[in-house]
Formats: sequence, C-alpha cells, structure tokens
Amino acid sequence: MEESDDIEKTASLYASRRLRELRGDLTQEEFGIRIGMKGVTLSSLEVGRTRFTIGRAVAIAKALGVEPSTFIFHDDDGANPFPIEKPGIALKRKEKTQA
Repeated sequence: MEESDDIEKTASLYASRRLRELRGDLTQEEFGIRIGMKGVTLSSLEVGRTRFTIGRAVAIAKALGVEPSTFIFHDDDGANPFPIEKPGIALKRKEKTQA
C-alpha cells in the first residue's frame, strides 16, 4: 500500500508541475479564470496540497485545449514525455483557434 501511495503522490506532483508550466506568466487568478477554477484552488494544486485527480486533469485539459495525457506521469524511462516548448503555449494556441 505504501508503494501505491508513493506512486499516487509522484503522479499528482508531476501533474501539478505540468499545470504550473502551462500557466506560464499568468497569475493564478488569471489562469484560474481561463480554466474555471478559483486562484486559491489552483495554488493548492500547484504546491501539492490538493491531489490532482483524473477528473480534474480532464476538465483542465479540455479548458486548455490539450490532451489529458499532458498531466499523466510516465515513469518508464524517467524522461518528460510531454515537454512544453514555452510556458503558456497551450493558452496561446487556444486563443488563436478561437479568434
């Protein structure tokens, strides 16, 4: 059971880090508005106080126009499977498609 908890914590922290990368230079309040989440909730996710669930990952991915797998940790080779070219890139892509 302890190993399962460690894996879950690692996966949640990975998703939290990816969320922070996607936020880029936006404030938590600005980013929260775009993804339909309060800034305080976003802060809790980013620092790992709140677990990053699959349901949350799907909802955030949909709001950002990225695949939910963006937030999934793959430990098969230790490499980052979904590198982000620049912080905030998903938001810029979504804005272009909506314009």
